[in-house]
Amino acid sequence: MRNTILICILFCILFISGCTNRKQHLEIGLFSGSVWNVPYWQNYKLFDNAIKKFTELHPEITVTYRSGTLKDNYSEWLSQKILKGDEPDLFLILPEDFILFAKLGILESLDHYIDRDFNRELYYENALDSGRFKKTQYGLALEVVPTVMFVNQTILSENGIPLPDNDWTWNDFYSICEELKDNNSIKAVQGFDWKIAAYTNGQQLFSDMGDQAYLSEEGVYDAVKFVGEINSICPPDNFFDFEDGNVAFEPLPFSEYRAYAYYPYSIKKYNNFDWEALPLPRGPEGCNGADLKTLLMGISSRSDMKSIAWEFMQFLITDIEVQKSIFTYSHGVPVLKEILELDETQIFLNRGKDTDAPLLTPIQITHSIENSLVFPRFTKYREAINMADIALEEIEKHPSRLKHQLSVLNIELNEFLKH
Repeated sequence: MRNTILICILFCILFISGCTNRKQHLEIGLFSGSVWNVPYWQNYKLFDNAIKKFTELHPEITVTYRSGTLKDNYSEWLSQKILKGDEPDLFLILPEDFILFAKLGILESLDHYIDRDFNRELYYENALDSGRFKKTQYGLALEVVPTVMFVNQTILSENGIPLPDNDWTWNDFYSICEELKDNNSIKAVQGFDWKIAAYTNGQQLFSDMGDQAYLSEEGVYDAVKFVGEINSICPPDNFFDFEDGNVAFEPLPFSEYRAYAYYPYSIKKYNNFDWEALPLPRGPEGCNGADLKTLLMGISSRSDMKSIAWEFMQFLITDIEVQKSIFTYSHGVPVLKEILELDETQIFLNRGKDTDAPLLTPIQITHSIENSLVFPRFTKYREAINMADIALEEIEKHPSRLKHQLSVLNIELNEFLKH
């Protein structure tokens, strides 16, 4: 009897030991290609290197992903996996899916993890805000992309206009556009629309829940009015294109700068004139930044590997080498503030740069990020923005009752958002 008990105890020990030593498997969801809609970059390489380093630190864990899912197909692929109940433990989240996933309970709340062992001060505050819904953190940003102003320095130089500084205003911007208005061979600005103006004037266009519009606010009125004034001295014209060298200003994402200031893509665009990238001009109520685009990650609320998923996600945004590699394998900016403060970052930003291409400094990049606003990308966001775009095209033709027209538009948008 005693021997039988000993054998049972030994068997239990061996069984428990075997379970303990068994590898734990973490599955992550990724897509192929750039989320920023610029030429393809080696995004898998970033994760391959991170997985290798993470599993060396945690040999009891294996991390895998399915390759080959294109960004355009990723949302549908992930939704199908969710419907079947076999979604990855940790996955990238496209902007338009975040609030829907949070509402449906698909994403695990990260609050208890963050309260336990996460230093918020290391990261851009607005990047953290992008992963919050109803005051709960459901996602963390891996990288960010601010909007900057591309400037044709050749046009400014030929017209005796100095390059604006980083803290320039709407008034500075308007004055330059006015100086260029009589030159029929060029256009002062393209792409500076009412949305960019509202953002640079510190205005949020919709509620965090995506159920209310704010287009009747005074700051939005000022933004629409300012764009109307800009358009009155340099009306939009599709004949002109910054790429062709005949436009002085155009707001574009930082990812566009990253793609086309560096070899080999630098030879494909903007190579027949000198150009710079600057922070955006600020309105009277705003800062030198527009909307901040972020690439979020989230953990499945049904995962059996939540703790490990959190460890790996936190590793991706806290490990200095992984965050530095974003500059190598993506067109975004690391979310860890320390990276832009490193001396080697300036050296890296010069590496691979076309000789005649401009250089955004780490200070300018930080300035653009910290002055940017984060807005919810709810399910009806694109439709609501399209409705506003169409309506404002007509309103700009008859601006005499602008406040009333914006108020009517706001009511129409609220009705659309509620149903």
